[in-house]
Amino acid sequence: MMEMTDSFRSQASSHEPESLPGVGPPLVPNPGRLLMGCVVLLWLVIGIFLLDQLSILLADLWFFESVGQEAVFWTNFWTGAVLFGVAGVVGFVGVAAAAYTNPVSLRAKRFAVNAGLMLGVMGGFFLSRRYADFLLTIGGTDFNEVDPVFGLDIGFYVFTLPSVWTAIWWALSAIGAGLVFAIVYAYLGRREASPGLGRLWQVLGHVASPLTLLAFLLFSLVVAVG
Repeated sequence: MMEMTDSFRSQASSHEPESLPGVGPPLVPNPGRLLMGCVVLLWLVIGIFLLDQLSILLADLWFFESVGQEAVFWTNFWTGAVLFGVAGVVGFVGVAAAAYTNPVSLRAKRFAVNAGLMLGVMGGFFLSRRYADFLLTIGGTDFNEVDPVFGLDIGFYVFTLPSVWTAIWWALSAIGAGLVFAIVYAYLGRREASPGLGRLWQVLGHVASPLTLLAFLLFSLVVAVG
């Protein structure tokens, strides 16, 4: 009987599963790497979009050449190019300045530079598409009839007002983006709050930087003008 029991135990032990190898806890991806990956993906999307717009621009050039009106194309092109350059530079500086006026990490500065370039490129593109508004202002004339309410010539509403509204909406968008980045980067650079302050006052103290106040004043000024 004892021999049968020992034999059964030896057979049972021989069929026991081998111990599984140790597996550690799942690793959380680095947020910084995920963010930069999203930046690369956005640059790819923007690049594809701009290539598509370049093909449309070349098609316009070939059309105007075919009808002998290249001068019209180049007038439109250079007006849009100037608008693109102005909006691109202002958009980039307005966003990237937040990273270089606050003590933030190198990765945060790189993100601000990329974000500034993206917003500058896209803001410049959309403003350049409104070149006709500014060409109307440049080539406009007076109607020699005065508006009875504001005392302005009717030509102002036809030729000048469209470009004014375009400039106001673009300025609101550019300054608004700069204000958001100024607040975020001021907070990131000043998270070491003074003890004894309430939570709300800590946050207000973090974001109250000269750049934030300047962006807020500019935004308020544009809203008041508009």
